[in-house]
Amino acid sequence: MKAFSETMTATPIRKAKQRPTISDVARLAGVSISTVSRVLNDTAPVSGDVDKRVRQAVELLSYTPHAAARNLAVRKTNTVGLLLPELSSGFFAPMLRGIESAIRESEYHLLVHASLRSGDSDPWRRHPIGEHNADGMLLFVKSTDDEEILRN
Repeated sequence: MKAFSETMTATPIRKAKQRPTISDVARLAGVSISTVSRVLNDTAPVSGDVDKRVRQAVELLSYTPHAAARNLAVRKTNTVGLLLPELSSGFFAPMLRGIESAIRESEYHLLVHASLRSGDSDPWRRHPIGEHNADGMLLFVKSTDDEEILRN
């Protein structure tokens, strides 16, 4: 088996414009994808040598985990949706700042949608939050009697 330093001089795994993948890191470090994941997420102990090889490969490839792929794997988006009737109201601005601050402290992202105009017969079909699979939803509406809101 070649030493890790010998594999570091290997030809590039991907074309220059393509983003390196976890598979590229695993191949370069000579370990499995699961091992790379364990090192990067610090979820299980690995030997010091393996940890070093994986981290060197990550640095050499300038690898950064792909957020969408990670979200699929862990079934979590770290996103909270916020559905408001409007943003122009003086009532919502300070509340929005407080919500955003609390969400950020929890290392979540806030996805805001404000298009519920009065008379809007079906806001749920037009709002984009559901398409982003938010982990939670904050909803500000005039009434919770709407069957469509309760169903969603």
